[in-house]
Amino acid sequence: MPSISSPMKVVVTGDFTIDWYLARIRATEREGSLGDPLFETGAFRQPGGAVLLGKLIQQAARYLKIKPSVLTDDLPKQDSPMLGGYWHSFTILAEFLRDPKEDKQRMAWRVEEFLGFRKQPDSGGIKPEADMFQKSNDKGEASLVVIDFFGKQDFAGDQNLWPESLKQATPGWLLLRWSRPSFSQDQKFWTTLKEKFPDRITAVVTLNDLRLGDMQISRGLSWERTAQDVVREIVKRNRFEGCAHVIVSLETEGAVVLSRREGGGWESRLYYDPKNIESAWAEDYAGRMFGHAHCLMAGLALQMMHDPEFSKDLSSGVRSGLSAARKLHKDGFTAIWKEKRRDLERLEFPINDIASHLIVQQVALQGPSKKNVVADLAEKLPAQRVESPFLDEEIPDNSVKEVRKYWTISGTRIRTANQRERITREIIAEGYETLESKMPIAKFQDLFTVDRKEIESLRSIGALIREYSESKAVNRPLSLAIFGSPGSGKSFAITSVARALTLGGSITTKEFNLSQFGGPEDLFGALHQVRDAALSGTIPLVFWDEFDTNFGRQPLGWLRYFLAPMQDAKFQEGQVTHFIGRAIFVFAGGTYETMEDFKGKTIKNKNAKGPDFLSRLKGYVNVPILDHPNNNGVCEPDFHIEIRRAILLRSLLRRFAPDLVDKSKGTEHIGIHTGVRHAFLRIPQFNFGARSMESIIQMSLLNGKSHFELSSLPPEEQLSLHVESTKFLELARREDRADSE
Repeated sequence: MPSISSPMKVVVTGDFTIDWYLARIRATEREGSLGDPLFETGAFRQPGGAVLLGKLIQQAARYLKIKPSVLTDDLPKQDSPMLGGYWHSFTILAEFLRDPKEDKQRMAWRVEEFLGFRKQPDSGGIKPEADMFQKSNDKGEASLVVIDFFGKQDFAGDQNLWPESLKQATPGWLLLRWSRPSFSQDQKFWTTLKEKFPDRITAVVTLNDLRLGDMQISRGLSWERTAQDVVREIVKRNRFEGCAHVIVSLETEGAVVLSRREGGGWESRLYYDPKNIESAWAEDYAGRMFGHAHCLMAGLALQMMHDPEFSKDLSSGVRSGLSAARKLHKDGFTAIWKEKRRDLERLEFPINDIASHLIVQQVALQGPSKKNVVADLAEKLPAQRVESPFLDEEIPDNSVKEVRKYWTISGTRIRTANQRERITREIIAEGYETLESKMPIAKFQDLFTVDRKEIESLRSIGALIREYSESKAVNRPLSLAIFGSPGSGKSFAITSVARALTLGGSITTKEFNLSQFGGPEDLFGALHQVRDAALSGTIPLVFWDEFDTNFGRQPLGWLRYFLAPMQDAKFQEGQVTHFIGRAIFVFAGGTYETMEDFKGKTIKNKNAKGPDFLSRLKGYVNVPILDHPNNNGVCEPDFHIEIRRAILLRSLLRRFAPDLVDKSKGTEHIGIHTGVRHAFLRIPQFNFGARSMESIIQMSLLNGKSHFELSSLPPEEQLSLHVESTKFLELARREDRADSE
């Protein structure tokens, strides 16, 4: 593909708005009445859209050695929100804590509420002189044309608003930000761009804009699923034909980049935050921010200006743009005070700060200096090639059922036995943080997991619980099911997810075991407790353990008693009907270890009302087992099982063997013999799952010990309660030397 050579000219054009920031300036903490003079508000004008983007690129380009010429628009001089012929946007800003985790004092101005756009009618017959600076200076020689297009003006249909470098067929590149892309409504505009810039278009769209169109893309389940959904939809629908690159922005959390191969087809890369999922990082900072896409566009434009090989790899532009978006979101708008924060003079988009941040990142990513910045960016936003979601690289047509290829980042990044050995060793010794730069992780309070299937299941359940807790229209309980082997931590998993949703004290946990109930009267007593908790103003999180147990001789006999509470939030005791209210019912299986097993049995048992019960469930989770796969009697060690065991083992050691935890160096280091670690991680199965791991630790001689030695393990006959003791000790003794881990 062609590259850009210097000296160069850059033209920034497109739709623009006049942005009005309405700032809440409060002089008192008390509630004010209407017309209270102690409450003040400021109104400040700023450029928006293409004008803001142009000024940001223009400011950043001043730091480049090649000194490109950047032509951009400016706002009209008239300072009035009633100026006719222009689109105006109105946003309420307020002060929020800049970083609630680290600084409880410093504040940042962010968006409290976006009020919307309005185009003021032109009452004087004077048309807005858009692009007048470009018209007088652009001679059609731009090496790079940047368009910020969001359809609020007539830019797409009126070529009188276009600069010369866009009207003419230039050999330069086009960098296009397209908000709410409509390939039917703007078909002529899109066709014109492809004709003028064949195979030289880099298009930037947001993930939510694709969703608002007709693309089916999952939301916040796993990075792998999101990336493959994006690739699948773009490749199948072929809407971006003619582009060299398509960049799908995930706001501050990452991006999916699709680049054309020389021989045809797409190659895709995912830039992601291992510690967060879509929208999760920004949720830690109150308020909202706009301008994330401007930061990404500016980062890409800078790389296209000074990197001749940009067409082969856009990583520095993507990473620096995402880093700048995070800085913008965290710092907020720049406030200029007249005197000791007593009089707010103006609020403005932090163009200078973002421009300097972008250029520092770009220099670090392009040169040998400041390697720490490079490492920091690569660690926070690692890149991973996205495996095609299509089997055999074939794209099925609409008449063929699509079979998706299952792909995990962890399986791609961690391949060798030595890599796996090192990671599990580091997890136990130092903590799960060692995974943060290597693969996506999910944290739900004290529950950590790297298993894609588990992550997606728990996040989908979390989304259901959040939606239910925020909706006041639904009065019936939210009914979920969770399955797993004994000791797999079913209750712990759901409780951790619910607590992690920042619902705080609005959740009250109740747990009942149906295998201990003698009859329906015991169930009614439990439902009264649920009702009392709901009446107190909290949402009861109710675990019905072993709900799939027999009632007397009736298989699945308890199911019929839950139908009315699940459907109508009521239960009848004698002649009296009681209303339960809002609650979250979690049915934890005790007989069946997966939903598939339970469904296969239940769907046939119509006498027990199995189909009726299944129809009332809104979601389910299969908690992964701790056992390695067994293929015809041969154990096949699974890396994700080892990771799961390593995380659990460290948690149990910290809880039940605190003397092993060395805090002398500012960390919580745990010393464990290599053989002991291997035995815990590689034994084919534990008889009672996590409970067996816990029991082995509690039976071991660890009081006062700073290192988990072979000699600390319990005798073989005691081990046999929880594992195949001979195999366990064989694995432990295979490594006959103690190490200093």
